[in-house]
Amino acid sequence: MLKRFQGKHLLLITALLLVVYTVFSIQTAGNYIGALDLVMKPTAHLAFIFFFLAFTTSSLHIMRPSDYSRWAMKNRRYLGLNFALIHFVHLGFVLSNLAFTEETREASTLGIGALAYLFLFLMTITSNNTAVRKLGARKWKMLHKISSYYIWFIFLATSSKEPEAFTSFSTSWLPLMCILAILIRYQGWKMLQAKAKNR
Repeated sequence: MLKRFQGKHLLLITALLLVVYTVFSIQTAGNYIGALDLVMKPTAHLAFIFFFLAFTTSSLHIMRPSDYSRWAMKNRRYLGLNFALIHFVHLGFVLSNLAFTEETREASTLGIGALAYLFLFLMTITSNNTAVRKLGARKWKMLHKISSYYIWFIFLATSSKEPEAFTSFSTSWLPLMCILAILIRYQGWKMLQAKAKNR
């Protein structure tokens, strides 16, 4: 089943679904501005799902190799690119909301968010073999590690401060998944360290 969704095809499917969902939301709301409330939160949530998959892939493969983990390792770059695609679309909706409605954000919030998108942009443009060669594997890994952990922190912080964040599944699943993601990363690191000592 997973073999049907590989590489660029996975990215194209996501792009098509985004277009269909956006058009449907605009038709439902009657106009683009009215549709913003329908598309902002779902795109943020969908982006997080792809982030979670990319963020935990290597650790899950270390902990318990499986058909899924092997597929995810093979397509990890495209899982990350899917996350980037959806989150940049989400950014477009957020900026539209700020520009065309009375919605506002504090300067500090905008600055923290802008840094997250800068990291995401850097990760996106370096998600290719040429960038790995030019930067060197060590610098490339450091860039992606710092960027991914910062983005993880932003997801955790923003979802945890939502009103009534932990009172229902609809508001608690995202911060809980953030916690699960870091636990998976930690366990994967521990197992990798243990394997290195046993060599």
